[in-house]
Amino acid sequence: HLPNNVALSVARAEAGGKRLIARLRDPDRDAPEARGAQQPIASNDTREGRMRNRRIDILVLKPGQQ
Repeated sequence: HLPNNVALSVARAEAGGKRLIARLRDPDRDAPEARGAQQPIASNDTREGRMRNRRIDILVLKPGQQ
């Protein structure tokens, strides 16, 4: 069983959000979220799967979308 990695997920989301904000120059539109182990895209049973799950997903929404 893998240790809880929510803190790492939060740090990754925040770091990615900060870099994106710096490029977009619109901090009011920032909403980093961490998913931790709740939404994996691959199995955490293998090293390759864990590597795929260490990611940042960036969603660009239109004004008014949530």
